[in-house]
Amino acid sequence: MERFLDNLEHILHDEDGFSTVGVALALLITLALIFTSAQVYEVSSVSSDIQEVADAAALAAENVVGEYCVVATLCDAIALSLSLSSLCCLGLGVAAACTPVTASFSESLMKAAQKLRETQRNFTQRAQDALERLKVILPLAASAKAASVIGGNSNVRSGAAYTGVAILVPWQTDPLEEQDHSLTDKAFEAVEEAQTMLAELGLEAEDAAHEANAIKEAAYRYDSGSESAYCMYERAKNLAHLSGADNPYYSSSETWDFEVPLERARTYYRTRAQIEVANTSSVAERARSSLRKRFYQYASSELEKGYVNQTSESFDAYFPLLPKNTEEMKQTVLYTESRYPISIAASGKKMMHAYDGCPTYIQSTKEGRGSIAQADQNSAFETCPSCEFTTSSMGSVAAASSSIDNGFEYHYRKVAELAQSYEEERKKLDERSSALKERAQGLIDTIAKALEEVKGARITIDPPGKYGAIAFVVTTDPGQSSFLSRFVDSPGEFRTRAAMSGATLLPESTESGKTAINSILDGYAEAGMGGGVANVALDLWSCLLKGYGEGQSALGEGMRNAIDAIPLASESGLGQWAAESFETVLGDLGLQPTDLSPQKAVLVNTIHIARADDTNFGAQLVEVKQSSLGRNSIGELFSYTLSQAEGAVTGAIDDADFTIEIATIQIVQGSLEIPITVSLPQSIKDAATNSIHEAFSALDQAVSSFVHGRRWQ
Repeated sequence: MERFLDNLEHILHDEDGFSTVGVALALLITLALIFTSAQVYEVSSVSSDIQEVADAAALAAENVVGEYCVVATLCDAIALSLSLSSLCCLGLGVAAACTPVTASFSESLMKAAQKLRETQRNFTQRAQDALERLKVILPLAASAKAASVIGGNSNVRSGAAYTGVAILVPWQTDPLEEQDHSLTDKAFEAVEEAQTMLAELGLEAEDAAHEANAIKEAAYRYDSGSESAYCMYERAKNLAHLSGADNPYYSSSETWDFEVPLERARTYYRTRAQIEVANTSSVAERARSSLRKRFYQYASSELEKGYVNQTSESFDAYFPLLPKNTEEMKQTVLYTESRYPISIAASGKKMMHAYDGCPTYIQSTKEGRGSIAQADQNSAFETCPSCEFTTSSMGSVAAASSSIDNGFEYHYRKVAELAQSYEEERKKLDERSSALKERAQGLIDTIAKALEEVKGARITIDPPGKYGAIAFVVTTDPGQSSFLSRFVDSPGEFRTRAAMSGATLLPESTESGKTAINSILDGYAEAGMGGGVANVALDLWSCLLKGYGEGQSALGEGMRNAIDAIPLASESGLGQWAAESFETVLGDLGLQPTDLSPQKAVLVNTIHIARADDTNFGAQLVEVKQSSLGRNSIGELFSYTLSQAEGAVTGAIDDADFTIEIATIQIVQGSLEIPITVSLPQSIKDAATNSIHEAFSALDQAVSSFVHGRRWQ
């Protein structure tokens, strides 16, 4: 061996460098390596073509599943929005029944709610039936789409023709569950039974509210009816010189309440007592001034006992009535209090005086103090000739100002009397309101339970291929090698090649999902339905449908728009209360937004798709793929998995109906009809049938021709 190597080294080079033989041999080896690499590249390139075809077929098949998801999402959007709209109209019907002015709206809203419920039931049933038929068609349509892609890629390179099939995983899914409507039906029954009673209670409450508001309006006018004409505000301004916060003016009874005149009167009498002075220095005027001052002090202390307690559901007030004549004065402490000075007259009788400064009192013998009642009931008293103080002196202090409208006491007394009448009328109103609110709240709570039921009763998007699609592709025409060289052996023709690929769906961030849903109402919402409740129902459904992907915010917006469109304002305010209560219930529903992003097919390893599938096909694909790849036995992989798929595929062909009208949405008979259809020509079924049979036949032949132990690409 050592001699051989020495001779070889001598042949390849000498003392002057490489020999001619060495150079020639190096060139031959280099060329052989170059052409070998080129042939390897050609083989690899041809082999990769079939993988690209398989990838394209898997993507094409799974994109068909994505289109089904769009249709199913659309159906769910329509069904959910119709359900919510029907219950919203039902809730609005309850609110409208609470006031007489919207009683007719209540009946119309009930009819609209019933029509929406009927439409939703019909639509959902037909949509689910149609989606079930689509689920049967879906694998065939996906296979036809994949077959079209596979056929379109034939003869692209080396004259090779490709045949294959795409299998959706899973091939079939469970039927859609029937929806439960028991709570919704219960809500409709409850509202229908209570509608008449609500209307009656609403009418009684409205009458009581009208009377109460009329009383309040009258009281307001006596207190703040004018800035210049006689009223408590004007009298306080001109007689006590009150202004600003001490004497506020209200331009409307809507912002005014009974606390205002009570506080105004307190301030007025407190101020009048402080600023009271005699107009002249005469004894008679000074006596009257002293009695007026005492009356103001008494009125101020009495008014401190007054109160106004009011809420939206109750009213309780006490306005102390001030005496307007002698008889009423005798019923007060003014008559019984011992505060007036007594003296002894020249006749020996007692004499009572209006104030301590009376000249006769000053000049007479003092006899302590007594009450008006004491002098009035005892004949031993005589009238003072200076101050002329008698029982009627105090009784007449407020008589004039209480009897004619230029006196503050006149307007205060009117307000006090009206406050008592208002309290009586409010009791009637509050009793009727309480009964109505209790009944209406019960109905709203029943509708709330139905809303929870509707929120969970959704059309499940569960199509074949939800885990992905697996494509199997083989060459039916091996094709000749285009690379001929004497440096390497030519393969002549390429042997049979096969490829497998998988694709699944992932959300794509675009607005096309929302656009598809919004386009349903194109040309309908703009045209309207003749106004009235019909438009309220359509606008509500439109808002809920367009806001399907927004969840709770769209529900709240739709309800607010509907409430604003109904004249619920009334004197009782019960309609608005009921609407706001129902709006609160909707706010607590917590409707989650739906992802409307369209599903886009992406390539994934087939093992991930198979592992997600719980059928025999998926389980065997995982098992065979793991074991076969370890032994380089791809033929076994194909034969096992295809045998599982072929029976399911061919068995579903005859059941497929490719022309489907999902449903027609009808909100109001003859006014709004929107068809939702998905129609596929029979030719697609035929193409799918032919391509699937041809694909399985070609795959079987390819598997049969496979030489065990060699690895396919």
